[in-house]
Amino acid sequence: MRDLDLLVRPDDASAATELLRSIGFVGDERSRPSGKHLPAMTRGKVVVEPHLHVFDSLDEQAATREQQFVDRAWNRAVAAEFSGLKALCPTDTLLHLILHAVLDHQFNNGPLLLSDMLALLQRGPIDWTLFWDEAERIKATRACQLALGFGQRVCGLAVDWRGYAPLDLGEREMEQVARLMLVDTDYRSAIGWPGQLMRLSPHRWPAQLATMVRRRGDLNAGLTARYGEPGLSAAVSYAVGVDGRSKIADAVRLSLWLRRN
Repeated sequence: MRDLDLLVRPDDASAATELLRSIGFVGDERSRPSGKHLPAMTRGKVVVEPHLHVFDSLDEQAATREQQFVDRAWNRAVAAEFSGLKALCPTDTLLHLILHAVLDHQFNNGPLLLSDMLALLQRGPIDWTLFWDEAERIKATRACQLALGFGQRVCGLAVDWRGYAPLDLGEREMEQVARLMLVDTDYRSAIGWPGQLMRLSPHRWPAQLATMVRRRGDLNAGLTARYGEPGLSAAVSYAVGVDGRSKIADAVRLSLWLRRN
């Protein structure tokens, strides 16, 4: 699915939703809200997600960093092709793509990340000094190294490392990324949860696990309607199977790599 992410300030969420309705968009019954966005809205084949945040925050400190990043990104936004709208600048868009794929989804949202990064780097321009500075400020340097290193290895991305080239990124990590990119999207949450937990200190696991279960519960009804089976039960069955356990191991190992200094 290729949807359109529309970033709105939380105070403007209701107004943005009403504006979309006024031009023919309706709520998607299969969609549920997440920590980042409101339920998706559709008009024909066009799907829009009103986003309140650009990436998931697993604690208060991360939430503060995310909000500060959004404030800076608003100031750097550039005019879009549609009158009255702005888009994140290419540098901030690259950061968003990487954080979404690596940290929010553990690479299990598919290989579209590669074509997206390639398109951005070809059309740019990317301000690499700004890119790495922002990556440091939002504590996402390792995620950027992993995604860009994989992209450079697989499709020859022209990366300006500016001294941030990872020295410990090997063939094993490349293979783990590739396998996670091929996870069946129906079960990506089941694969992503353990990796997300491993990026946190153990004392924070219960609260984060409760949040994940709540979100999955919100999604369960939509998955059941879409696939004709209990979404949560199917995800658990996959996770305890041979293929699921193997993918979870990949996610956990990559999470440990991301935690290194």
